[in-house]
Amino acid sequence: MLKIIQDLEVLKQVSEPATQEEAPEIIKNIEEVLGKYDNGIGLSAIQIGIPKRIFVIKHEQDEEMVFDNFINPEVVDCEGEFTFAGEGCLSFPGLYLNTKRFYHYTIKRGLFDEGGYREETDYFYYPETVEEYTTRENSISSIAVQHEMDHLSGLVLPEYGVKNVSIQNVEDKVGRNDSCPCGKKKADGSPIKYKRCCGK
Repeated sequence: MLKIIQDLEVLKQVSEPATQEEAPEIIKNIEEVLGKYDNGIGLSAIQIGIPKRIFVIKHEQDEEMVFDNFINPEVVDCEGEFTFAGEGCLSFPGLYLNTKRFYHYTIKRGLFDEGGYREETDYFYYPETVEEYTTRENSISSIAVQHEMDHLSGLVLPEYGVKNVSIQNVEDKVGRNDSCPCGKKKADGSPIKYKRCCGK
């Protein structure tokens, strides 16, 4: 019976490229497990013990749950790093940490749909303002895709996530000359500017 793995030694493996022949069965297995979790948005093959470069993201469409598969995805471009608050992971239930993510994130991937196998380039955007957030459907999907891309590289949330830091969010954008929200200070105790610290 397939289940989500919590073993760090397994999760920290770097996943290998998947072939078109083996991908459909792996995708089916991921969807079966992910479909059992109401609070889960994405799941990678390594999280069910299969070290292959595949993950699945789910979202609602016309009041139905839809699964979107990503086969051998590669980052094309990423821009606009920010701190995302309270990111979670199905492999570490109850753990929510702040993470470094990107507003603009573009990947190239293979996928299977009703027309068979094809390749495409996808752009994901996480809104920088509250107004944009209410109109963007792929906001959380963008974070989920970046999270699952980390899994394919053997990166796990407990090791790169950060607890209890002040964050930049869509309601409070940090200026380059403002004090860095991470709270670091110079030797004399004065704050470090954002552009000299996390905003580099």
